[in-house]
Amino acid sequence: MTTRLLPSACVAFGLTFLQAKAETLRVPEQHGTIQAAIEVAGAGDTILVAAGTYRERIRLKPGLTVRSEGDDTKGKIGLLRSEATILDHPEGKGPGVEMAEGATLDGFTVTGVGNYDEALWQHHFDTRGAEQPHEAIGAEGVPGIAVTATCVVRNNIVHHIGYTGIAITDGSPRVEGNVTYRNMGGGIGSMNGSTATIEGNHCFENFYAGIGCEESSPLIRANDCHDNIRAGIGVSEGSSPRVTGNRCVKNRRAGIGVRTGETTRPILEDNECLENGMAGIGVEEEAHAEIRGNRLVDNRLVAIGVNDGSSAVIEGNDLSRKGGVPPLIGVLEGSEAVIRDNTLHGGGIAGIVVKGTAEISGNRFVTPAPKKLVFPFKGASVTDMGNWLLTDVTFRSNLDGSEQRYVELLPAGASEGEVRDVVLAFHGHGSDRWQFARDPRGECRGVREAAAKYGLILVSPDYRAKTSWMGPAAEADVVQIIAELKQRHHIGRVFLAGGSMG
Repeated sequence: MTTRLLPSACVAFGLTFLQAKAETLRVPEQHGTIQAAIEVAGAGDTILVAAGTYRERIRLKPGLTVRSEGDDTKGKIGLLRSEATILDHPEGKGPGVEMAEGATLDGFTVTGVGNYDEALWQHHFDTRGAEQPHEAIGAEGVPGIAVTATCVVRNNIVHHIGYTGIAITDGSPRVEGNVTYRNMGGGIGSMNGSTATIEGNHCFENFYAGIGCEESSPLIRANDCHDNIRAGIGVSEGSSPRVTGNRCVKNRRAGIGVRTGETTRPILEDNECLENGMAGIGVEEEAHAEIRGNRLVDNRLVAIGVNDGSSAVIEGNDLSRKGGVPPLIGVLEGSEAVIRDNTLHGGGIAGIVVKGTAEISGNRFVTPAPKKLVFPFKGASVTDMGNWLLTDVTFRSNLDGSEQRYVELLPAGASEGEVRDVVLAFHGHGSDRWQFARDPRGECRGVREAAAKYGLILVSPDYRAKTSWMGPAAEADVVQIIAELKQRHHIGRVFLAGGSMG
């Protein structure tokens, strides 16, 4: 780094300026090792590292950028430059990389830190992590990349480490676009009160969770976590992260697992959890979770499980499973949940099983639904009101033979011979038949709540035209829909409700 004092005239006005010109240092062209370049570099400088394998572990300095040479062309699992620029020093001491305040590490493979045990990994993968002691998770160790400050860790590949791939223990760093796999801890771990942003990472086949947090509150967003031995994302020990927009698939235990204590209070929203070995989302050991807008499909046990004295708000989720005995939602002894405005496809012995306490309202059970929508065990406390049976109906127009569709919401528990009024809800411009069936915004929820309060059948058709429900063809469809409803139900009055263009 070159430093230059500006003319003394500036000093005369009480202003002292330092102007620094950032430099670029090249390895190995100018410096034989990365660490040698780090030692002579200063804040604001960039070290560009050519492709190759470097037998060293490095310790960054504040404000320094260390980057692999090349562009952002994709390779097999990460960036091509990340795959070609490797830090591998099995005989070294300390982390593969130790970060510093304001520093950036961009585009390296980090491996050869600690002992990766293939036989132990395979044993616990085969047993779905059931024999892993909880106290070992998050214990101290030597990571591939140690993050102890506010800094940036991006585009790196961290694998076959004897501990966690990337361990965050302080600060508010950005950890983004990394690949972590086959590490003997988690892929990425957030601990000790850190408040990281963990975004766009790919974490798979790690010994514990793909991403885990203990006593920390990171933002965990848009990550892909699959085939990890424990959860795709694990939250524990007083953590309160926001977990949003992630994809957790085929993890050996839960897609997202929440546990250990009432101070563990994550917000889980808009995530996808598919085909995981236990629950899609599991909450246990007195933890609390806000679970909203998630899509949980074909998880081996429940879509959402709340047990062991835990609590949850479960709202606006889409839950489904083909076959199997377990319910889609289970609230077990000593636990409690508010379950509202969810859509449930399938289920085993019931859609929702309650052994604890639950308030269940405004949920939609898609037909064909389980024989029992809600199954309270003896001793359970259940408030069950305003739930629906949902049928997505296709019909052939009598007017022109075209295929048209509508959604029918029938109050759950309706008597077969009971006369029911109908409200036909016409959705707004740019939406479809599902708007009034499940959209959380005011006018849609308001129509559902009014229909539930008065026991109405709610029907929401698709547009006949591209931009409006108006016109003779649309009116003919409405007449046909009413006639079909009268064939299936005892219909009284018919009301109309509309969105902005309905």
